[in-house]
Amino acid sequence: MLDKGKFKGAYQTNGKHWRIPQDAFITTNEQEAKAKEILGRVDLKNQGAGDVDEFDL
Repeated sequence: MLDKGKFKGAYQTNGKHWRIPQDAFITTNEQEAKAKEILGRVDLKNQGAGDVDEFDL
């Protein structure tokens, strides 16, 4: 997608790494941090539940 110009303002460095402008992302850094926090809590809760067999629900 980057090679095809799908991200306005994206460019490739001399080292061939892509740089994408922040405004090209759907979510903000704050939203990403909040999602990571929430998913971390869900993961901890799931770990506490132990193994679950989907056929024994």
